Amino acid sequence: MIIIRLQGGLGNQLFQYALYLEFAARGREVKIDEVSGFVDDKQRRPVLREYFGAVYQTATPEEVADLRDARMDLISRIRRFILGRKSREVTEPADGNFDPSILELTDAYLDGYWQSERYFPDPRVRAQLKELLDLPRAQVITGAVAMLLADSISETESVSLHVRLGDYLWPGTAETHGGICDGQYYRDAMARIRKLYPEAEFYVFCLDKVWGREHFPTEEGFVVVDTGEEREDLVEFWLMSHCRHHILANSSYSWWAAWLAEAIRTVAVDTRDLAPAGLVVAPSRWVNNKEMVDIYTERMIRV
Repeated sequence: MIIIRLQGGLGNQLFQYALYLEFAARGREVKIDEVSGFVDDKQRRPVLREYFGAVYQTATPEEVADLRDARMDLISRIRRFILGRKSREVTEPADGNFDPSILELTDAYLDGYWQSERYFPDPRVRAQLKELLDLPRAQVITGAVAMLLADSISETESVSLHVRLGDYLWPGTAETHGGICDGQYYRDAMARIRKLYPEAEFYVFCLDKVWGREHFPTEEGFVVVDTGEEREDLVEFWLMSHCRHHILANSSYSWWAAWLAEAIRTVAVDTRDLAPAGLVVAPSRWVNNKEMVDIYTERMIRV
């Protein structure tokens, strides 16, 4: 059996679920541990079922304990004391890049983020993910503000511009993720898009709307997305994925929005009035302390 630990925010959970679907497509017995990854993370929770109706088998605590050799009964504890722990826990590579041996496993507890499209190469899996994530507008958006934004995004040369603040500014996280997507990155990325698309309109997605309006003022042509919706993260993900072009933060959230945008347009361009998938600009490095290269897709322009 394969058990995948679900953890992190929406984007990271999607990477883990994509790996789950890949194993299932290969005929493996695979389940999701949706408990362990959130015990020490009170800011996040499993959202894939709630948001998208994702279907997966849930691992029991006993199954997780068996693969991690973590049963606490007396006999198990004595055995570990004498023979050592026999855990089948496998963590992702320290450099965060793709490890092909992962897809060959048949019996393991997988702990990692698995942030690469190479972990789900099966076209059937990619089609499943597109179908899962491409929710009808009426299922996601309820308010008039978000409706107007959705119309504007569909009618313009729209560019999603994602700024990741929040935990990226916290000590312990900033050292890894901070300082990468700075002002110069966004200026260069916007210039790259404006050169090819002078009519581009930039929709700014960030948690701190006050900060967003200060740094991307309306009078300079920016739209800071502020829907007021209850499920704001899902609504903004939907809006972002329907933009034509994308400027990513070093974040799996905007990575997946851009991935979905391409999937929608690749499938639908011949049957709906949609232009082909547009530009995707990404920071030239993803994290500060390692060289993650497999996070990038072929279409991403690194700036």
